[in-house]
Amino acid sequence: MKGCEAVMKKPLSEKMMDAFELPKNKSGIITSINITGIHEALVEGHKGIIEYTDKTIKLNTPQFIMKINGSDLEITEVAEEYIAIKGIIVGVEYIF
Repeated sequence: MKGCEAVMKKPLSEKMMDAFELPKNKSGIITSINITGIHEALVEGHKGIIEYTDKTIKLNTPQFIMKINGSDLEITEVAEEYIAIKGIIVGVEYIF
């Protein structure tokens, strides 16, 4: 269609940063994690997987390394913008 532009959806974390006028890091990528109960997690703003076992998943982010601990952990989806994880999540550590 003439005059139509592709609309890219911003991650929720980026919308929140914009709404509250909070500063972004130098890369412009904001890392966030959304945990649903103890069985699902969605991490936005990752820069890759460092370690992946059924008990630990370590992700590289622009700000820190995120370590997700639990059991029966499984990465169910990987995209440029996010990683979806399922299993029994017992803790999240941020390593600076």
